[in-house]
Amino acid sequence: MDERSPNTVLLLAVMAASHGILHGLVVKGLLTQSEAAEVLVKAANTVREGTEDSTEAALGEGAAQTFERFAGFLLGYKRSP
Repeated sequence: MDERSPNTVLLLAVMAASHGILHGLVVKGLLTQSEAAEVLVKAANTVREGTEDSTEAALGEGAAQTFERFAGFLLGYKRSP
């Protein structure tokens, strides 16, 4: 991702906020880890589909991969008893 692009900054902010909110919901027991990860995977697919035929295809693919990594982090999170 091009670190100077306003689109990059916006996408990074959205990704961080999404992960933080979903992680908080998992910690509170309001979502399962699988449900939270599914939200991020759907977001990845939406971003990928929405940018595949545009000049922002590389940015979209990078964002989609980051959403998928965040989904993996959520699936690996261990809740304290």
